[in-house]
Amino acid sequence: MSQNNNNYAAGFDTPLGRMILLAEDISIDNKKATSIQLIGLGFASIKMNDEAVIADLSRQLGCQNVLSNPEKLRPLAAQILDQPHKVPVSLRGTDFQKKVWRSLMEIPKGTTTTYGKISDNLQSAPRAVGAAVRKNPVSLLAPCHRVIGSTGHLHGYRWGLDIKKSLLAAEGVPVSVAL
Repeated sequence: MSQNNNNYAAGFDTPLGRMILLAEDISIDNKKATSIQLIGLGFASIKMNDEAVIADLSRQLGCQNVLSNPEKLRPLAAQILDQPHKVPVSLRGTDFQKKVWRSLMEIPKGTTTTYGKISDNLQSAPRAVGAAVRKNPVSLLAPCHRVIGSTGHLHGYRWGLDIKKSLLAAEGVPVSVAL
């Protein structure tokens, strides 16, 4: 049996902003069943439109020939918003990056942590943790928006500080932005 992989992307307007999904549909020859796994999640904004976000995630994840298919990804988008813990995710990165991203998944909703605390838990350098967080391809499910600076201020976010601030506000976290 051979395996066929197709990559799909679509953007959806959500209460959290314009969410862009990149997913892999894995089907096995002679079987009708397919398995869709999320491999990328980002947010479009004034600075990056849908196409730019898709291109950025595709480049990072090594995806070629990404097809637009909102209908195929609509159920996945709804699941991300309603039952994020049940979304099938395939993390693509180095072993260290995946370790950092899994630690992000343990940060409870409505709370924040710092790069330093994550690095202490992983026994790694804070800058290495920061670099892995910046490369997080599934930003809402591995909630890197919950990572803040040691002073309690917001610092960079791949999709923009406005998006980070709105995601935290939606979770009831009081935030401030570093100047």
